[in-house]
Amino acid sequence: MIKLGTKIIGVYGARHPIMEGKVIKIRKCCWTKSNKNDLVEVVWDNDDECRGKHRRRETIKMTKIDSAPNANGSPIGFYTEEGYYG
Repeated sequence: MIKLGTKIIGVYGARHPIMEGKVIKIRKCCWTKSNKNDLVEVVWDNDDECRGKHRRRETIKMTKIDSAPNANGSPIGFYTEEGYYG
């Protein structure tokens, strides 16, 4: 269950560091009872390009977090701390 403050890990692939952040906002979808269309807003803690009060934020669809690796087994994606570290 993802809630405010949940730690999120962003894996962007080669030459990019693993990003660590937390959920600061959850936008509920109003036309469905499931949470599959909900969006979460994440602020990244270790973004070297944006130090200080202008840290990078990213909006991610709830279903993209902790989703299985793609067909070729690439770990690129977004994970909860428990989902990434096991």
